Amino acid sequence: MVNYEQILSARVKEVQPSGIRRFFELAAKMPHAISLGVGEPDFETPWQIRRAGIQSLEKGQTFYTSNWGLAELRNQIAALVRRKYRLCYDADKEILVTVGGSEAIDNTIRAIVNASIPVCAHIGLTPQSINAFGGFKVQGKGEEAAQKLLDDARAVERAGAFAVVLECVPAALAKKVSEISIPPIGIGAGADCDGQVLVYQDMLGMFTDFKPKFVKHYANVGEIMTEAFKAYDAEVKAGVFPAQEHTYKIDDSIIEKLY
Repeated sequence: MVNYEQILSARVKEVQPSGIRRFFELAAKMPHAISLGVGEPDFETPWQIRRAGIQSLEKGQTFYTSNWGLAELRNQIAALVRRKYRLCYDADKEILVTVGGSEAIDNTIRAIVNASIPVCAHIGLTPQSINAFGGFKVQGKGEEAAQKLLDDARAVERAGAFAVVLECVPAALAKKVSEISIPPIGIGAGADCDGQVLVYQDMLGMFTDFKPKFVKHYANVGEIMTEAFKAYDAEVKAGVFPAQEHTYKIDDSIIEKLY
């Protein structure tokens, strides 16, 4: 039996349940309390929903989903992780489905930091999520989006990250983010960040099809590389490369003894 009190991250233990969660847990202990947490609609319930409700009653499905998440979903996650990564987790005890991604990321950072592994967070334009963003677009331009980005920066700060990368955000917003206690590292976030970073392939002009506004070409290495690739391709096709000076030798007598 795993003792989770011993292996659970100390930072995760510091996370306090929300007030509404504590209220629900308190109410759940009252024998005659009736939960109306979902509220009551101001329209007549459609017959499809009523029929589904009757079926749920007959099946005994009359309770909220566990805080751990749907059991069917947790079982599928366990199966996916086992099949794809060859890792075995108990769906009932070791897999938790969080309500939102930010909560999961917060807990993950806390657990990693608790294991003495430094974490540098990354917010704003995260390249792995460009399809969700609709392409390479500036992040945090609207009021709601700007507040969320600022909240995300504060969240990773509280979770224990030692720095945060700000990518492709307005300079004034990055300056506001720089008020947190951990250093922001900018890539397309203006000059007020504590550090700057550029992808060297972009900085050296190795790609010409797409150039973000925040990129400056300090050299046109891409043109030199293209010419080199063309020359290599031509020499291989012509049989010029590899030449004698590019090959290793062996005594002919050794080759003659091979069978």
